[in-house]
Order: sequence, then C-alpha cells, then structure tokens
Amino acid sequence: MKGIRRKIILNTTIVTLVLAIVTSAVLFIASGKLVGGTLTETLGPFVQIASRTVESNLHLMADRILLLSEEEQLVSPSSTKTQLKEKLDYMASGIEFVWLSLYTPDGKLYAGYGDGPADISGGQLYKKMLETGNLVIDDTAVANSGLEIAVGAPVQANGDVAFYLVGSYRYDMLNDVLGSIHIGHSGYALVVGADGRILAHQDLSVVSDRQTAASLFEGNDEMLSLLSRAQSGEIGADSVRLGGKNTYVAYSPIRGVNWAMAILVPSNEFMGIANMALGANIVIVALLLVFALLITARYSGRISRSLGLVTGRIQGLAKGDLTSPVEVLNTGDEAQALSVSLRDTIADVSGYIMKLKEALSELSEGNLDIWVEGEFAGDFVVMKDSLSRIIDFLNEIMDRLQQSAGSLSNTARQMEANAQTLHSSSEHQSESVARLMSQTQVISDDIGEVDKNANAAYKLMEETMERLSQGNQQMRSMLEAMDKIRENADEINNITKFMEDIALQTHILAINASVEASHAGAAGKGFAVVAGQVKELAQMSAQSAKRTAEIIGHSHRAIGEGMGSAERTARAMDELEEISRKVVGITDELALSVNREKEALESVTGDISEISRLAGENLQFSQTVASVSSELKSQAWELQEVSDRFTLRRARSSGSKIAGELAPQLQERGRE
Repeated sequence: MKGIRRKIILNTTIVTLVLAIVTSAVLFIASGKLVGGTLTETLGPFVQIASRTVESNLHLMADRILLLSEEEQLVSPSSTKTQLKEKLDYMASGIEFVWLSLYTPDGKLYAGYGDGPADISGGQLYKKMLETGNLVIDDTAVANSGLEIAVGAPVQANGDVAFYLVGSYRYDMLNDVLGSIHIGHSGYALVVGADGRILAHQDLSVVSDRQTAASLFEGNDEMLSLLSRAQSGEIGADSVRLGGKNTYVAYSPIRGVNWAMAILVPSNEFMGIANMALGANIVIVALLLVFALLITARYSGRISRSLGLVTGRIQGLAKGDLTSPVEVLNTGDEAQALSVSLRDTIADVSGYIMKLKEALSELSEGNLDIWVEGEFAGDFVVMKDSLSRIIDFLNEIMDRLQQSAGSLSNTARQMEANAQTLHSSSEHQSESVARLMSQTQVISDDIGEVDKNANAAYKLMEETMERLSQGNQQMRSMLEAMDKIRENADEINNITKFMEDIALQTHILAINASVEASHAGAAGKGFAVVAGQVKELAQMSAQSAKRTAEIIGHSHRAIGEGMGSAERTARAMDELEEISRKVVGITDELALSVNREKEALESVTGDISEISRLAGENLQFSQTVASVSSELKSQAWELQEVSDRFTLRRARSSGSKIAGELAPQLQERGRE
C-alpha cells in the first residue's frame, strides 16, 4: 500500500511539475515574444526621434554659424583684423563656443576667439568646405579641452570666398542628447561617422580613443551590418547577440551629416519583469505543489490504509481465515465500498462454508439423513445442489447396499442350513455304505462256505432269503438316499447359481459405488472403502459359489454313477432273490449258481467299494460347502454391519425406488 501511496504522490508531483514547466515555458516564451515585439515596435520610432533631436541640435549649430557668416563686418574692406577679432569675441560671448575663428581661403588663421588651430588646411572640415562650398559639420574631435564638434561655413564677398568661419562646440551638446536616452539600466545610444568611427558613446573613452565600429563590435557581422544599413539611410530594429546576450538594436541615419545613430538595449533589461513573473510563478507552483502533495498524501494515505486493510484481509482469506472481521474506514469513496463489499462477501462465504462444513461433518460420521439448508448465491448454489445430489445418491446407494446385504445374509443362512443338511445326509450315506460293505463281506464269506455246507444250503437259504430281502430293502433305502442326495445337489446347484447372481449384483453395485465415490471426491473416501470391501466380498462370494458349483457337479456325477451302481445292485439282488426261490428246486445246479453268485457278489463288492469312495468324497464336499456357507454367512454379516453404520433417510426419493424394487427380485431368486 505504501507503493500505491508513493505512486499517487509521485504521479501528482510529476503532473504538477510538468504543468509548472509547461506554464513557465509558455510564460517565458510569451514574455520574450512580447518584450521583443514591444521593444522592436518601440525602439524604431524612438531612435528616429533621437536622431532627429541630434539633427536639430546640429542644425541649430549650423544655423548659428551661417547667421554669423552673414555678418557684413566680416567682409567689409574697412574692417581691420583687430575689429574682426573683437567681432568674433562679441559673437562668441552669446553662444557657447569653445573657439570661433576666421580662416583665410588657404586655411590659415586670420582672427579668432579662443584657442582655435592655426591651420585647418589639412583637416577634413576644410577639404569638405572646398568641395561643397557650403556649410560643413565635422566629426567629433579630441582637443586639449576635451571633445569638440567643429562647424564651418564659407564667408563670401562678391561671390568669392573671403574667409572660412569655423566654430567649435563642446561635445556636451551631443552628449546631452545621448544622455537623455534612458532605456533600461544598461541601454545606451551611439553615433557612427561615415568612416565608421564612433562619434558619440556613453563611454567617452571610446570616442577619445577614436575607436571604430569594427573594433568595438569586432567579429559581430550582424551589428556591423545594421550600422551599415543605417548609414545607407535605412531605419529599423532587430535583435543581435552582443557579449553573449540578446540585444535589441534600433538604427536610423542622421540626416545632413552622413552619420548613423543606434540605440542598444539588452533584452534582459526588459525581461526582468518577465523573469520576476516567472520566478513568482515557480514559487507559487512550488507552494501549490507542496500544498497538493500534503492533500494528496493525506487522501492517498487514507486510500492506502483502506486498501491495505482490504488487502490484508484478502490475504487472510486466502490462508483460510473466515472469522476475522473486516475493518471499514469511512472514506466515502470506492475504497470504503470495496471494504463493505469484502465484509459482506466474507460473511456470506463464511455462512455458506459453515453450512457445507456441517453437512460434510455429518457425512464423515456416516449420517446420510441430512439436508443442506439455507439460501445460497452465485456458484455456491451449484455447490449446494451438487452436495445435495451426492447425499441423495449416497442414500440411494447405501439403501440398495443395505437391502442387498440383508438379502445376501438371508441367502447365506439358507445356504448354510442346506449345506448342513447335505453334510448330515452324506454322513448317513457313508454309514449305510459302510454297513453294506460289512454285509457284503458276510455274504462273500457265506458263499465261500456254500461249497463246504451244500448240505445245509436249504436251511441257510431261508436265512439267505431274509438277508437278501433286507439287502434289497437297504438297497432301495440307499437309492432313495441317493435320490435325495441328487435332489439336494440340485438344490445346492440352484443356491450356487443364486449366490453367483448375488455376487454379480454385489460386484456391479460395488463398481457403481466406487465410481460414485470417485465423483464425490474427498466426501466419498469413506464410502469408497465400503465399496472396496463390498467388491472384495462379492469376488470372494463368486469364487466360493464357483467352487461350490464345481464340487456339486462332481458330487452330482458321483451320485449319478452311484445311482447306476445301486440300480444294478438292486436288480442283481432281485435276481439273487429269484434264484434263491428256485434254489430249492435246482439243487443240482447249485454249484453253477454259486459260481454265478460268487461272480455277481464280486461285482457288487466292487460297486459298493466305488459307492463307498464316492460317499466319502460327498462327505468331504459337503464339509467344504458347509465351511464356505459359514464364511459366506460371516461376510454377509460383515457387509450388513458396515452398511448399518450409515443413517439413511426413511422417506425415499424416486431414485431410491430402484433399490426397493431390487430386494423382492433377489428374494424371489433365493426362493427359486
């Protein structure tokens, strides 16, 4: 959450700084454009006014010289040199001349006021007066008294030049004009002569040293070009770089003297206000930024704290914490709405999960007589419906399983009773066969003694008839017992088939239960164990039934063979009885009959031995069937006990009717 707060503050700072930079840049550029445009539009007319002022002063000086040159006394033939000097002194007294002198046409001093030069023939002033024959204003000159400006005009008499009147003015006259130009703190004006020499400047040393524009603005072609354009008669203003600073330069020619005036104003002089405004803007922006950061930090802190509480609670929820409360801050914004939504969501989810937990706890304890109560929303409706269907399905399966277990238990009890009956019958059969073997041995001994006791045959024949009658009766009893054994075998065979059907149905139910348990997931693990045990019990029941069927098959075949042997023995006994009846009348054939009886007796003895062996096997098989029946009964009881651990709903659903319909069918098969 600190990261969100930092991001909000950082973004606010960046946006504010960008706005401050953009507004400051716009203000700076606009101020520069405004100042530049204003200076450009202002300096042009201003320099024209200044140049005209200089022109006016120069014209004033020129007019004075012209007026003085027209004095008649100067050209009067009667005027002496002394008189001319007095006249010049008089004329100079009313005007601030440094010196005023008359020069001969060849440039020599004739008379004068002050310390004028003795010869001007070598100067530019004299040469121009000769060339023009008119008034000439000389460039600024350096004299002993300082800077001077000389003005000369020819004094004519009868159309010829009699003298040249030259007067020198103090430089202060021109300097006053330049000094009156105040533009900013460092703005100044200068005058450049036709030869490029600086004639007027705020720094007198520049004029005294006779510096030129080329030396003063060395390497600055833009400035020199502007001064050249001024000397050519152009008027204008432009911006150039001087001394690393932007400087606005207004230029204009000074008419009549071929001079040029320029006014130089550094842009920073007039950008001071703009810079102050820019600085004030920066300070205000900084204060606003601090104020905005404080407000942003306050509100972002509340948002960050609210989101931090929400995030911490969500992290606790991810770890399974459904009980801790959700602290809601009254921020009055989306963060508060998020906290409230989280609180309500956790409350709803906690309620849903507690209800599902209660239902699953009851399921884990084997209680299937439950319902998932309450109103659910969203995906929890699907969970509720799924759990309800699982409970219904488990009720249906366990109800079927209990009914199948009950049917299997009844069938196991019936099978056990039948097996016990079979075992008892087999024991009686074995005892009867043993007695028959003993009696057969006696008969064999008696027949062996027939040859020795032929004389006593008649007497013993009656006893033999009785014994044969008893043997015939016992043989019929044995046949009846064998027939009962066969019937019991058939009954056991039917029971075995019924057990196989039960094992098959149980196996199918176990498979279905395993599939449904796997669908139920963790809730069906306990039921999966029960289904596995039922499946193993079904497999064991199927194996036992199969083994019983095999044993019964062997018994059935042995009984069939015993029945055949018994029937043959019965027929032989009938024949023996018939022979015994005739033995009285057939004494002469006694020996032959005894031999036949001996052979028949040997055959009967072998058959009886076989019957004895089969009876022993039947006894063993009956013991095995009894053991398997007991094991099946115990497994049925175990299945019944496992299924009884579950508490089922007694109001069956439509799906549970299938298990209810299955029990009568199984019972009907058991009766068959």
